[in-house]
Amino acid sequence: ITWPLIALLFSWWRTEQPQFRNACRLIPFLLFALPLSFIVNMTQASKITPDYQEVLNLSLLQKILLAGNNIVFYIGKLLWPLKHVPFYPRWQINPTHLALYLAPTAIFITLVVLWMLRKRIGRGPFAALMFYLIGLSTILGFVPWSLMTITYTQDHYQYLACIGPFLLFSYAFDTCMLRFVPQPRWVICQTLMFLLLLPLAFIAHKHACLYNDEETLFAENYRIYPTMSDVTLNYGEGLLKNGKLQEALEM
Repeated sequence: ITWPLIALLFSWWRTEQPQFRNACRLIPFLLFALPLSFIVNMTQASKITPDYQEVLNLSLLQKILLAGNNIVFYIGKLLWPLKHVPFYPRWQINPTHLALYLAPTAIFITLVVLWMLRKRIGRGPFAALMFYLIGLSTILGFVPWSLMTITYTQDHYQYLACIGPFLLFSYAFDTCMLRFVPQPRWVICQTLMFLLLLPLAFIAHKHACLYNDEETLFAENYRIYPTMSDVTLNYGEGLLKNGKLQEALEM
């Protein structure tokens, strides 16, 4: 359902013209996507639990605070891609905690600043950030989804959305190379990219090994967050599948 909005954003980035005609062209896609979203919500509504009811009862202010902090969480995982696990603990969205307002406020200010500077630095930075926000919009908490009873965030939900920040980083990197790095630039660029990609490749390889089976996947999750009941349950099931009954009983 986010694709039509991203298509409009892309068209605006290219032309900065009113997008009414393009919006009309994308209406069929929205008409196709909205019923599917409704069906998903109806399916989830048939499995309402006390935890899911708590999610449904979140106020608009709580959803805004949740969305802002989710965005910062995802950005943090992009900047520091360590300790990725299937389930993260849910944090308490208490409107009286002033610290929760920092994330949505910072995001709003960033959007305003990038919009005001679009004539000077171009529309790209604003479009890249909006691409990211639109890509994440369906899983930020405004619309309830079933796994919110366990966790508010999951790493793989930002796979497509992170294209925006990566493009912005690439553009900034290329601009800095052209402005500040002397010739031959290609040697320095390739060296820097190698130094960046090598540790990321190592981290990716190490993380991929966790997906050997259910035990290895949730063992790391259990080590980091041992108090999460769903993590304990999945880890225990993984131990049982591997014939480690005694270890499962001792958890």
